[in-house]
Amino acid sequence: AIDEELINKVKKDLENFANFLSSAQIEPILVSDKEALEINWQDKVAFIYGNPRDNLFFRRLKIGIPLRFRDNAIEFGGKRYEGEGTLLISCMPNPFNKKLPFTLCVANRPEDLIGVGSRIRGPSEWYVDYILYRDDEKLDTGLYHKEKDKWSLVPKEK
Repeated sequence: AIDEELINKVKKDLENFANFLSSAQIEPILVSDKEALEINWQDKVAFIYGNPRDNLFFRRLKIGIPLRFRDNAIEFGGKRYEGEGTLLISCMPNPFNKKLPFTLCVANRPEDLIGVGSRIRGPSEWYVDYILYRDDEKLDTGLYHKEKDKWSLVPKEK
């Protein structure tokens, strides 16, 4: 169970991010993971925010990129990332409509999601498909590549 104070911090952070999007002329609609299960995502752009253990939408989401959600771990690109401070920001094709984007912000713990909107600091990070962090250290960044219906990661030069 997540404590009420942490829930409020995460909600406040999401509201701040939604306000940022609004200032950029993007009108977000915030929904819970349970509400997301009921939405037809065919014609929608999404920013999905959560952790694998608590987010029901993540558990049911079928995606092609090499990402799997586990309790207290993110499996990404054939590696397993466990523990505190792990955060993945990933922009990929919408699994329901390949012409639209889906952005995932997934962390092993809810508290690691706080401040996710301030992680992307400049143009060099705008033109990648994924960034993986452990606390403030950038572990990996790169692009997705699809060949013969199989997705792979192409790490960006550091």
